[in-house]
Amino acid sequence: MKKVLVGILLLALVFCFSGCGDSNSAEETNAKSILNSTPAIDPPDNAPIDVVIKEIDLIKTQTAHNNEYSYYLVETDANDWGYAEFCNGTVVSFHVGYSRSEAETRCNDTADYRLSKLGGLGQ
Repeated sequence: MKKVLVGILLLALVFCFSGCGDSNSAEETNAKSILNSTPAIDPPDNAPIDVVIKEIDLIKTQTAHNNEYSYYLVETDANDWGYAEFCNGTVVSFHVGYSRSEAETRCNDTADYRLSKLGGLGQ
């Protein structure tokens, strides 16, 4: 009985700790790596600044004219938020210095604008 309880306890611990790791997808991890080496634009003076990405979330992807666009919401180590647009794995725009809700809005607006500018040929 004691061995069964120890086994259950160990199994429970393994289950708990397996969820504590980095939950980012490979695509998010790759984007995070790229953005950590790409200067961002800070809104007060529109100057490029170096930032360290604390967290990144893929918001949406869309395809237009055989190009794959990806939009990410990012949190920096300075605890501000930003967004990034990629086209075929290359950074198109990267802006920081917003609240989370403002960064989400700007990220979605950028995606909508890009799709409308490309003639609505997307998914």
